Amino acid sequence: MTTSTVACRHFPLNPMDNVMPRYYANWILTFGLSTAVSFTEVHNLLQASLNCASEELSVFRRRVFSVPLGENCSVKGRLEAREHSDWTPQVIFKDLSESWPEYEDLLDEGLPQDLLDGAQLLPPVRSNWDLNNEGAAGVVVQANFIHGGLLLSVSIFHSLIDGMSSSLLFNMWAKHMRIQQHDNRDTAELIITPDCCDYDLIPKIWASAGNQTGSSESGSANEHAWRLLGMLPPLSPAELRTREAFTLDPTLTSPLPRMKTTIFYISATALKELSNVASREGSELVVTANDVLMALIWRCTMRARYAVEPDNQSYTTPGVLAELDTTLDGRSLFSEQVPWAYMGTLIFIATTRMPLSKLISPATKLEEVAHAQQYLTIRLYGILLQLLKERRHV
Repeated sequence: MTTSTVACRHFPLNPMDNVMPRYYANWILTFGLSTAVSFTEVHNLLQASLNCASEELSVFRRRVFSVPLGENCSVKGRLEAREHSDWTPQVIFKDLSESWPEYEDLLDEGLPQDLLDGAQLLPPVRSNWDLNNEGAAGVVVQANFIHGGLLLSVSIFHSLIDGMSSSLLFNMWAKHMRIQQHDNRDTAELIITPDCCDYDLIPKIWASAGNQTGSSESGSANEHAWRLLGMLPPLSPAELRTREAFTLDPTLTSPLPRMKTTIFYISATALKELSNVASREGSELVVTANDVLMALIWRCTMRARYAVEPDNQSYTTPGVLAELDTTLDGRSLFSEQVPWAYMGTLIFIATTRMPLSKLISPATKLEEVAHAQQYLTIRLYGILLQLLKERRHV
């Protein structure tokens, strides 16, 4: 059947999906390849397994569109997902073996970021998409082959899929890659039920708990509450003008700084010690090894900044606070009714605050910094419902 004879299925995205940034998050997965197999064989396996994965998990076949204004939508900018059986992602084939270093050489150099050129490795559609006509494909894939290896690039549209659901997509694809190769080794069974792909699930759970769409609690949210959503509070044009970071004149905006990427390596011994710090008793809070790792990076970063500019008022003002923003998977904290494999977006920004002097002090133990990462109770879904009710663009 062709696209013209089979109707698309439509799935209006909920407020949490609408608030996510509208861009492609890009992944580059690296694999060593045996010289006994050809690039074509690997490419065929990738496509066949992706076809099968799309049959089991139809999210692979969804695209994101802007909802046109009309009887069912009076607010510009709302998004919906559409799904069609013809929209199985096609793995783009790219042979870089004649112009790129061999895979082992890249590994020996630590996969340096300046060599992993996104302009070559990432699918071109990631920077050329249209929400009004063709839509933004939820998943776009490009297989880049070099001597001895595969650099598999996957671009995922963030409004449709967050970090947690991205990992589930990869696991589902890997599952079918093993099936294609008749790999019968024992692995954890992965089954994603239909309710995990239902974007109405979050609004239903919110309503079933007795919450109202436009409660006073949600309407009076302060700036810290908005920050948990990764957003700035609504400001009038006059208020925007008073903020140095904003300007209504695009000719006055400062050029963006050049982005730099740094990779930190941690030994197995050091990671084990961080895990030991996380497991020490002394607090009712559950602290993970990741919490301790974030605490270590936060403290080291602020110590380094202070060492470079010890007279900077941002660091020397009495009582100045250091702030750490980390992404937080809201599935388990939103409600026990949310499936662990929920495929929509449910990500929050958790902000940890600590006096700078205490954070960088040698007397402050690392576990104390880790324990400061107390995540706020998630009660902000009502804010988004209020935004939609007031017809603000999110």
